Amino acid sequence: GGPQKGYLLNPVTCFDGIIVLVSLIQKIVSLAQASTSGGGGSSAFTALRTLRLFRVLNKLANRSLSFRVLLKAMVATGASLRYWALLFILVLYIFTLMWMTFFATRFHFEDPDSFDAV
Repeated sequence: GGPQKGYLLNPVTCFDGIIVLVSLIQKIVSLAQASTSGGGGSSAFTALRTLRLFRVLNKLANRSLSFRVLLKAMVATGASLRYWALLFILVLYIFTLMWMTFFATRFHFEDPDSFDAV
């Protein structure tokens, strides 16, 4: 029992905890990379830090009923458009291949800085 059980049962607090753990892992990995390579390189966890945006959206949705309704409508719309999005990406891919083939021999530019003539 106790507050730990309530923390683990609430999906919002679990999500916040996961974001904090990912940030800590990122910090540890970046410190380990900085000590071994001599510089502070970016890690693969940097993209996961964008999940913090969902914390802000969640807090806004909890305060405003109209914003919550708007977010639910946006998620439902996105879910219903998934097949159209897949079809759109497929058409873009087909047209990209088609135009790459069509224009493959049309444009050849001479680079004035190339060393081919030397």
